[in-house]
Amino acid sequence: MIDWKRETAETLREYPDRKKSIESTAMEIARLKSEADSIRSASADGAPVKGSSISAREDRLISNIVTRTELERAARDTQIWIARVEAALAELTPEERLILDRFYMHRQRGGLDLLCGELGLTDMSSLYRRKDRALRRFALLLYGCLST
Repeated sequence: MIDWKRETAETLREYPDRKKSIESTAMEIARLKSEADSIRSASADGAPVKGSSISAREDRLISNIVTRTELERAARDTQIWIARVEAALAELTPEERLILDRFYMHRQRGGLDLLCGELGLTDMSSLYRRKDRALRRFALLLYGCLST
């Protein structure tokens, strides 16, 4: 049985880094495309590697294509994941988003005390109850149902 609270919290913690990864992955794909162009235009002798009918240049090109294909697939999967998370976040109230952001996505030392002040709460237990409600709602929006 899946622990929906732990999984949902982990999703929120991962969100900022996964979102940043899209840019670095795109830069690596562009670098690999450029490298592939230089491999194609290289005027190597085309002599096969010992015991193989594939030249070192062809081997590098194939390896480049495989790596690029895997990165492109991973980038697409990540973009779909990010879109799902963002769609669920967009359905939350501004307060719910703020609470989840401060608890999971951009947690900082002393941040929960500041959050209590921003929300006009006098005790931390009220903040934790609101966090639990926001987390549950986000999980329902993201997954559709929860197993308890």
